[in-house]
Amino acid sequence: PTTGSGLKLTRFGDLFAEPLRNGVYKPKEFHGRGIKVINMKELFANERIDDQGTDRVHLDRRELERFLLVPGDLLFARRSFVLEGAGKCALVGCPSEAVTFESSMIRARVDPTLSSPEFLYYLFASPIGRAAMASIATRTAVSGITGAALQDLALPVPMLDAQLKIAAVLSAYDDLIENNRRRIELLEQMAQA
Repeated sequence: PTTGSGLKLTRFGDLFAEPLRNGVYKPKEFHGRGIKVINMKELFANERIDDQGTDRVHLDRRELERFLLVPGDLLFARRSFVLEGAGKCALVGCPSEAVTFESSMIRARVDPTLSSPEFLYYLFASPIGRAAMASIATRTAVSGITGAALQDLALPVPMLDAQLKIAAVLSAYDDLIENNRRRIELLEQMAQA
């Protein structure tokens, strides 16, 4: 299938380097020590996951192999109280220490020879990506998505070189916006002083 503009639709699951994985669930006695864990609060508050997270959880060696995040991983909210939050996507950047993710999230690790994680992040943040996510979200007291529905999403994905160019341009704009936000913040602090 193709889009109205002739762009081929690609099944999201066909871009994976490994199967989707739900986050780790550990009882309370395993919390408070170990490695950082990204929770829903951080996922909803940030577009990019780097050194957020103050909670910690103890993982054994086998769990570390299965649940550690690496740069380029995509995290999706499995559930949300509002429909717009179901499937919210964040990109894992370059955390300075080991980090994992909690059970209310789904991790997608794409094959970088097939697709750019940055491009996919921007796609999922776009109106096209949000509409695709809304199409698979269940609408109950708590809206949510499933891994099976997520991997079967048909997405308009151009060739890899085009993805890399698009992601680079959008990333440059994001950097500019962030720099301007910081400048405004400093100017406001100076004005109050």
